[in-house]
Amino acid sequence: MSDQQKATMPSKFGYAQVKLGTSGAAAVYGTESVPVADPSLRPGWYYEKPKTEPATVGKVNLFFGLPTTETLTVQEYSCMWAILSIDHYAGTSEGLPWMTMYTKYDAARAGNASWYRSKEDYPIPFQRELIRPGERVCIFTGNHIPPVEQLNGARMIHLGSSKTGPPILGTDAIQFFALQTNSTSVQSAFCVESMGYMTHSDQPNVTQYNLNLVA
Repeated sequence: MSDQQKATMPSKFGYAQVKLGTSGAAAVYGTESVPVADPSLRPGWYYEKPKTEPATVGKVNLFFGLPTTETLTVQEYSCMWAILSIDHYAGTSEGLPWMTMYTKYDAARAGNASWYRSKEDYPIPFQRELIRPGERVCIFTGNHIPPVEQLNGARMIHLGSSKTGPPILGTDAIQFFALQTNSTSVQSAFCVESMGYMTHSDQPNVTQYNLNLVA
């Protein structure tokens, strides 16, 4: 099978899904903005900050990743990604979502934040990448590109990086991953289809987690 064929046939490797209106969905989006079904009938969860003033809406937080029974270190992590369509943003980073990796609080070491040790934010480089209204893209970061068979034709955009907290070591444990926005009043709208991560990409025991958001 060619790469082009695989790109239009998403793999079910690591597939999971969560449906709006369930307790599982509430765990993913936390206590902030609640998503809705996409008005254009695209797969995924839709978020919109209002088009009229005042436009202040709660922060978007979509948490995905590790069950409490699993330990994943930074050196075992390969990449994470989200597939989404960005319908509108105000031409600055304020209206765009970003991805984040949090490492676990470590009481034996100084410099922890209140509930995590360090975090790495990965913003969309909007000045480098032209994002067309409604374009379906895959934003990603890490030392490996996302598997082409998961993308179903989405254009890949490699993210930037901004760290908060002490240096992140390869032996640090990952707390979880997130797709987030800030809580400013800048207008934006986007539909998130799926989020995932890969581990051990250079080894036979490669694993994936591919969370699909269902309305």
